[in-house]
Amino acid sequence: MAVADALRREAFQEALVATYVWGKGKRGAPGGSGPATLHKLLAFDGLDTALATALREHGAP
Repeated sequence: MAVADALRREAFQEALVATYVWGKGKRGAPGGSGPATLHKLLAFDGLDTALATALREHGAP
């Protein structure tokens, strides 16, 4: 519900964080997908545009 609400508001980074935390938890998974990786994703210049494009082209699950 949090993700759907964020997507309705076009709060793409919020939706990304919600799905990432739900899927990975506090520590992440083996192989480096924890908080440090999320921080790098959020620091990407153009992230909102990339997420919006991905949703437009592929839709939300």
